[in-house]
Amino acid sequence: STPLRHDMPAALYACYAVANAGYLYVMGGYDANDDAVNTVYRLCLKTEKWTTMAPMSTAQGFFAAVLKDNSIYVFGGFNDEDLDLSSTERYSIANNTWEDLPYMQLGFSGYCAISITCNEIYIVGGGTICSVDVFDTGSSLTWKTPTYLRHMPEERQYAATVVLKKKYLVAIGGFDEDNAVTADCFIYDIWCNRWSSTP
Repeated sequence: STPLRHDMPAALYACYAVANAGYLYVMGGYDANDDAVNTVYRLCLKTEKWTTMAPMSTAQGFFAAVLKDNSIYVFGGFNDEDLDLSSTERYSIANNTWEDLPYMQLGFSGYCAISITCNEIYIVGGGTICSVDVFDTGSSLTWKTPTYLRHMPEERQYAATVVLKKKYLVAIGGFDEDNAVTADCFIYDIWCNRWSSTP
């Protein structure tokens, strides 16, 4: 692999990166002093140069983020006071601006967020929960907690998620209910509203 010609403006961990149209956005996280930050850095993949963008409203790490319709949505996270956050923010890529959105019902870190349907972002896991919440990115900009959605079979934190064939949400690894790193994977069938474990 070839290293980038320019280092990121700051050393960070527990940040989140989202790619869009030739750019990579690196948001939040913790710096070398273990302080939460609200910075946003944009890397141009063509020139390999970094630009400092508008900061988030909240300094945080270990949050979930997802790209949806030329906006980046940020959910929850952990702050300097060791508190789980319930905040929700949206970044307009076109305008380089952030806006606060309705808060989640509970504050947690280690969420997984993934966009599946036309207007909906699914939030799974985080902390000690196994529920599935839905944020509507349409005109209402509201949280839903549909009672018909099946919970994950087990609590899961810091897992990776991906959508396959536009109908399967796959949660990979993370920390389980015993706070142990796990290789287990769960698959949620959106159409059938059913969770299953991988063989």
